[in-house]
Amino acid sequence: MLEVYCLKLDKKINENMYNQMSYYISNDKIVRINKIKRLKDRIPHLVGDILVRYLIHIKLGIPNDRIEFKYNENGKPSFLNFENFHFNLSHSGEYVVCAIDDCDIGIDVEKIKEIDLSIVRVVFTDHEIWKLEKEVIENRQRLFYSIWTLKESFVKKIGVGLTFPLKKIEIQQKDQLTFLHNNKIHYFYQTNVDHEHILSVCSGNPISNCPIKHIDVMELYNWVTNNHIYLAKQ
Repeated sequence: MLEVYCLKLDKKINENMYNQMSYYISNDKIVRINKIKRLKDRIPHLVGDILVRYLIHIKLGIPNDRIEFKYNENGKPSFLNFENFHFNLSHSGEYVVCAIDDCDIGIDVEKIKEIDLSIVRVVFTDHEIWKLEKEVIENRQRLFYSIWTLKESFVKKIGVGLTFPLKKIEIQQKDQLTFLHNNKIHYFYQTNVDHEHILSVCSGNPISNCPIKHIDVMELYNWVTNNHIYLAKQ
């Protein structure tokens, strides 16, 4: 069953807290994350990894040191040895989000901000471009991100990233949002996290409703600091 979790980075994680939390993910992962120059840009990646571990622990009862991930050829992670537990992460602005399901899942969250809309000629269908151009100017940015996050959630679901031509994706809306690809229906759900952030999810299962479950960043921090099973080298 699809569940969506959202964590707002509204409480400052300082460098000391970051270093403490970094011991609870794999050494390979923290090495990759630490290649990112700025601390504030590293934090969402670290928090996302720990969020997945936390959800696996509370949902499946598996301790942190038994949680292992595998990656497909495009870098999409999955939980090793548990075929019916699927997850996907995204972060933007102040938010880190995670979707879990019993089938392949994709999620994308974006902060609505100014963007050069000329990109639509490359990534939107003719019909999507027409819809965007007929929209009143003050609503075009929001409509862009509405369409963009749906497309992103799909390519993340099938695990191909932006190697898939986004111009070939057009979501249909009847009873719900769907897209037919390789004779398979993919289902979508979209909601506003707040007035500045929009979120889309793509699943292989029909989605009727999916309320966002909020987790406090300090809940994660307290979990890792009370869990003395280190993974990365100290």
